[in-house]
Amino acid sequence: AIRNEQGVLQQVRLDVKQAYIQYQQACSQLDILQTKVKAGLETDLSRVESAYGSGDVAYLLVLQEAHAVIDTRLREAQFIGDVRRASAEL
Repeated sequence: AIRNEQGVLQQVRLDVKQAYIQYQQACSQLDILQTKVKAGLETDLSRVESAYGSGDVAYLLVLQEAHAVIDTRLREAQFIGDVRRASAEL
């Protein structure tokens, strides 16, 4: 019975460690996306829209930048879901 209890305790510890690592990874991915990727893409979109307003670039470039921003927002929503799932698992 003691060995069985020790086995269960080790399994619980392992499960908690794994859940914590998954939570940390999810938070890290979300932080990188929000602080580095998303901000840069939104700045690029503003610049391209301004350049389009001045007649310096084609509208296709504006659409491409807008598409990149939308894709990033989708990834952000997915990462937020990952963080919430990992938090619930923990």
